[in-house]
Amino acid sequence: MNSLLIFISVCCFSVMSISIRLYQLLVPQQQKGILLFQAILNLCSGVLFFCSSGLGLRMSGSLWVMAVLFGVFAYVASACYALSMQKGPLSLSAILLSMSLIWPLLYSAVGNHEHFTGLQIVGVLLMLATLALSAISPEKGEQRRATLLWLVIALAAFFANGVTATQQKMTVVNYSEKAAMQMMGIGYLISTALFLTHYFVKAGKQGEEGGGICGFSMRDKMLVFGLSFGAGSLSFLGNLINGGLCAVVPGAILYPCVNGGLCLMTSVISFLFFKEKLTKWKALAMVTGITAIVLLNL
Repeated sequence: MNSLLIFISVCCFSVMSISIRLYQLLVPQQQKGILLFQAILNLCSGVLFFCSSGLGLRMSGSLWVMAVLFGVFAYVASACYALSMQKGPLSLSAILLSMSLIWPLLYSAVGNHEHFTGLQIVGVLLMLATLALSAISPEKGEQRRATLLWLVIALAAFFANGVTATQQKMTVVNYSEKAAMQMMGIGYLISTALFLTHYFVKAGKQGEEGGGICGFSMRDKMLVFGLSFGAGSLSFLGNLINGGLCAVVPGAILYPCVNGGLCLMTSVISFLFFKEKLTKWKALAMVTGITAIVLLNL
């Protein structure tokens, strides 16, 4: 049963991960709609997290600060991740984002005085190797995809997502799991406001092309709302399943399976359905990245 739940969790995060790239391909003429897509995704996740906490708006000042920071970094992580998929390979973008778990591990080592094992140190070194491999130019004759600009954007998503993951861990450790869900719910709602502001500012600058949602065809509207609501619900469901599995499955088994499975499934989908070319450098980066994720969780 636990194996089935882990598989469902991996599927939830994988589909959520590729949903933005899917929209980029299906609606190339409405790229500003990605901002609306992410706003609705964060709104759906935020409402579900907030309602599930059952704590309302009663929070301390420090938790409000955490929620605001979470919202800002969630906005940066989501926006940069979407841009990295547009500017470079989906497979490596997903791997770099998954490797952001190094930040909560560093917090555990420094803040909670937990010690790295030898395998985790090897995982850190492999993570650095993956970053180096990701920056290597593609083979002769291949369209240049993993550019320096892509790497900078992907690293920004890597850092911002790591900060949000660390905030979750800090809130659970210092407050409670319910407080963490409450903080994340409000944070995602703040992120929604930032995405909506970005969207309407951008749409206003393109007023001659039809600003706002009125500039979308009925098909585009259905894709934006359908995919974003689905992705937001899957994000919540994946986190809810993982939260339940934490009580019965050792972290050394759960997190390598979820993160490694996410990277593997996303990479396979990118090669099979998004027609990304599997070069030797991409293959090596995938191997080192997935291995690093596994070792960092042992």
